[in-house]
Amino acid sequence: MQGKYKLVLYCVFACSMLKAQINAFTSANIKDYRSKVDSLPYFAFQLIELDTLISSLKVVPGNAELYGINCETEIGFRVDKANKITFSDFQKAEAVIPEGLNMKDRNGNDFVRTSFVDSVKHACIKDAERLIKLTEGLWVSDSVRSGKELKIKIAYKTQSFDRLAKQPKSKTGFVPLGNLFVPRDVSVPYNLGVSRLSMGKPRLAKIYLEEAVILNRADVDAYYNLGICNLKLKREKEACWCWQKCLELGDKSVSEQINKYCK
Repeated sequence: MQGKYKLVLYCVFACSMLKAQINAFTSANIKDYRSKVDSLPYFAFQLIELDTLISSLKVVPGNAELYGINCETEIGFRVDKANKITFSDFQKAEAVIPEGLNMKDRNGNDFVRTSFVDSVKHACIKDAERLIKLTEGLWVSDSVRSGKELKIKIAYKTQSFDRLAKQPKSKTGFVPLGNLFVPRDVSVPYNLGVSRLSMGKPRLAKIYLEEAVILNRADVDAYYNLGICNLKLKREKEACWCWQKCLELGDKSVSEQINKYCK
């Protein structure tokens, strides 16, 4: 898992917040307050699950890691009655540059804040959109909630930011001081997928296990459990494809599932 994260979801208000402010509200205000919350789409599982999904599957862009640039995004989106996600026009990203990074090239041109930093922010927005799109089908919406805009903040913190922030500012020009690619721990999405599957949450498990097989195309266990997810979701063809993949990778123990469900 890369870096720390911060996630703010503007679609659920904690009960404690309501209690803290209740004395300041008139009964009419309380009714209006609750009606606004009730009119928004909401995540089908506990918010900690949304938190975990985003933090564990988030990918810090390579160009951000290379120069230790942190980035915070905020993305607006809507969920329709069919639980399909569409992005609104609202999106923004802020970049934080470490003190140790020289802001100018050898010719004294201040290009970092323009073209390069813009490319980092763009990459962060694209990954944030990818993460939000992964949650499609996990929201509860209806004719009342449909079309209401939600906003999520996702922060990307690079491993090299703190180190660069502590060192003197470079005087030798725009030199990369971090790593372009930080290896991802492929066991994280797999373990989370198996855990959610054992908890009876195949829809969540499927997201993690699909990520696991993307990271490791030869992971027989991930394919097998992804097949189980699909079976529980009544997607027999997809389940059979996963188990056939296990067979191709040399795992003959899936023959029982194939004979039972794939004829």
